[in-house]
Amino acid sequence: MKGAGLTRGGFYNHFSSKRDLYAEAVRSFSTCNPFVRETERLGGHRGPKEAARDSPTANNPHERLEPTMKKFLAVYIGTATAHEKAGWEKMDPEKRKKLEAAGLKAWMEWGEAHASAIVDQGSPLGKTKRAANEGIADITNSMVGYVIVQAESHEAAAKMFAQHPHFAIFPGDSVEIMECLPLPKR
Repeated sequence: MKGAGLTRGGFYNHFSSKRDLYAEAVRSFSTCNPFVRETERLGGHRGPKEAARDSPTANNPHERLEPTMKKFLAVYIGTATAHEKAGWEKMDPEKRKKLEAAGLKAWMEWGEAHASAIVDQGSPLGKTKRAANEGIADITNSMVGYVIVQAESHEAAAKMFAQHPHFAIFPGDSVEIMECLPLPKR
């Protein structure tokens, strides 16, 4: 500490007394602690026993404060049929390049428009292996990428993907949206 120019006395120089230091620590704790903020919102002091008794999630006040948003896994589907139908491979290279640039721009704009709902931006998906009782094998499927979003309902999550560039510009087939359900309680 001395090498950094900090000494025990130097630290206390920021406060006029230990009492001021303590008061600042308590103030800082109360402004960043969700339990304290919730207690103040409810209009008074409640100890841990009262919080546990009154909390809909038992002892975890943090869970009480979480928004009621649900999470959804959106899987980008790409099929040979959709690719063929779009004529992507037969397209003039210059036209295809312009379409790719427009698609990437539209995808970025989609991401910016839904940034507050995106929990995990996901990524493209590679080759698939299947593990089963019969063993491990290479397989193919139609999943080409994923993203995880949050929304108030399944319908609201699905609406985010209406006319998504994956299929509106690129030769993707569709986007399948599934709710991520909570694990069963014991």
